[in-house]
Amino acid sequence: STWLMQGRTLESAVPVKQVLLPGNKSEFDNGYSGITSTVYDKVGKRLLAFYHAEDHVGMPKVSYNKDIQGAYWSIGIAVLNDGSNEFTKAGQILSPSVKKADVTHDHQGIGDVCVISDSANVYLYAYFTDLTRKKGSHPAKIGMARCRIADVGRPGQWSKYHNGDFTESGLGGMESPVVFPPTAFPCDVYAPHVTYVREIRKYVMVCNVMVYSDHEKQQAEKGGIYCCFSDNGIKWSEPELLVVGHPVP
Repeated sequence: STWLMQGRTLESAVPVKQVLLPGNKSEFDNGYSGITSTVYDKVGKRLLAFYHAEDHVGMPKVSYNKDIQGAYWSIGIAVLNDGSNEFTKAGQILSPSVKKADVTHDHQGIGDVCVISDSANVYLYAYFTDLTRKKGSHPAKIGMARCRIADVGRPGQWSKYHNGDFTESGLGGMESPVVFPPTAFPCDVYAPHVTYVREIRKYVMVCNVMVYSDHEKQQAEKGGIYCCFSDNGIKWSEPELLVVGHPVP
């Protein structure tokens, strides 16, 4: 679930209450609902919360740790209206191209979403971890989708980026990466966090890179937090290392 933290400083902040709970067993977010990004809608006077959703029903425990539940990932939206202190779920906005019935791994889908307004304030851009695990591709890379800001409250308005344009439905359509893992060694890239920096007229992304050899040796040498840049939010430079560390415990 997602909790509200509150305090005069980060150090003194404490959990106040749960603001978003998992749904029932028939819902796409029955196992987990974690807000990862928010955008304030000035016209509608509401806070739009985008969350990583997990379906745990029928999914096995992960192979490397029997305490961790396997999950089928997707992305949902919840709304907090001005004057209210409760988020209201508004449904699923992005789901993977691989159907749950066809999953082959204990964690599969799309999630870890980061949503921002584009530089012209026309679209919302959603960047997500693509863990669809398509045959012949990197296990984890970063994809994106978009929706006109004016349409964000209407279902079915998100389009995924695929093969050079936003041609695929946000719900079940195909994904194409916009950020690939670094090419110097076998690795995954995931967990995007993006902002537009007007002073340099560029989109800036920080993300995680897990290097397979680091994971096998349990010693961080090449993986960690990486950074990349884009002029239009769609075509990105190759990620470059900022901080060495283990992105996965």
